[in-house]
Amino acid sequence: MKPVKQRWSPSGFQADTVAVTQRFPWYWRGIAFALFATVSTALIGWLFSAGQRIAGFDRQTYERQLAEVSAALPQLTIDNAELKLNMKAFQRQAQIAKAAQVELVKTLNQLQDENDHLKEEVVFFRSIMSSGKMLEGLTVQTFVSSRVACRTNTASSFS
Repeated sequence: MKPVKQRWSPSGFQADTVAVTQRFPWYWRGIAFALFATVSTALIGWLFSAGQRIAGFDRQTYERQLAEVSAALPQLTIDNAELKLNMKAFQRQAQIAKAAQVELVKTLNQLQDENDHLKEEVVFFRSIMSSGKMLEGLTVQTFVSSRVACRTNTASSFS
């Protein structure tokens, strides 16, 4: 019988030296990965565009509409600026008209007050003129009309 040669390892097992080699070289694996990535990207792009078509989105229509809107944008910007200027002019005219209306209301109130005063004077002078003629019945000596701040804006009083 032959003596058995024993080798000891720290784990207690014996093993021969083994060389690990890969089947394909690294550059073939790189080329395969790049090809796989390219095909996957193309497939994902095709699926995305097919999904857009199914959903009703048409890129050509979108690009055409975008070009039309982009072409119209400068003219619309000019129109917008002109309309803003017109709006400011109309606002100024409205302010002027409102100020004129306020002045007219003041003038109208003054003229109405003066008219009421003149009517009072006319009534007074008529009463003086008619005092010589004594008519039987009720006579009004003075009639005063004054403006009161209420819904009717005018009120009359007798004395």
